[in-house]
Amino acid sequence: MLKRRSKAAVTTTPKPTATAPTTTTSTTTKPNTPPSIFHATDPTSTPADELIERLRLKILNAHVFKLPPKPSSGGWRGADWRDKVWQGTLKVVERGEETAVLLVDAAEERNIFAVCPIRHNVDGKNNVGNGVDRCIDSSRYFVMRIQNAQGRHMFIGLAFNERNDAFDFNTALEDSRREKEMERNVAAGVGGVGDKGGDY
Repeated sequence: MLKRRSKAAVTTTPKPTATAPTTTTSTTTKPNTPPSIFHATDPTSTPADELIERLRLKILNAHVFKLPPKPSSGGWRGADWRDKVWQGTLKVVERGEETAVLLVDAAEERNIFAVCPIRHNVDGKNNVGNGVDRCIDSSRYFVMRIQNAQGRHMFIGLAFNERNDAFDFNTALEDSRREKEMERNVAAGVGGVGDKGGDY
C-alpha cells in the first residue's frame, strides 16, 4: 500500500528550478495564457520565495504518459496509453490566490517536472476547462493541461496505482474549489457557499 499525506500543511515556498516538459504531449499551442505564479514571476511582483505555500495533498507515486491521438468520439481512455515518460511525486498546492498540481522529482522536490494551474469555476458552473479531466474508462486516470513559464500548454496523461489516491486527488481539488468560492463570497459580501461539486 502506498503512503500518502492528505493533511494540509503550510511551508515557505522554494523558488522553482524547472518548468513544464516539451516531450510529453500530443498538443502544443502558442502562448495564450499568463504565466502561473508557480513559474518565475514578474520581478515587480511578490518574489516566489516570499509566498506562503499550502500543501493540500502529496502522493508519492504518480505516473505520466504521453497521450496518443484523442478518439474521434467520446473522451480519453487510459487503457490506450502505452508510453510512460515519468514517475514521481504529485502535490496539490496553493500559493497566494492560485492552486496548482505540481509534479516533482521524488528525490528532490525543488525539481519541478510539470505545473498544471487549476482554474476553478471557469464556466461558472461545472469547472469545465479547469485543467484536469477524468478518463471515461477508469477512475485512476486523468488528463492534465500543463503550462510552462512562457504560457505554452500541452496535455499529458496522469495515472495512480490506487483508487484511494485518485479519490484523495479529487477531494483535494474540490476542497480547494469550495474554499476559494467561500473566500470570494465573503469578499463580495455574499451570504452562503455554493454546494455544486466540480467535475475533476
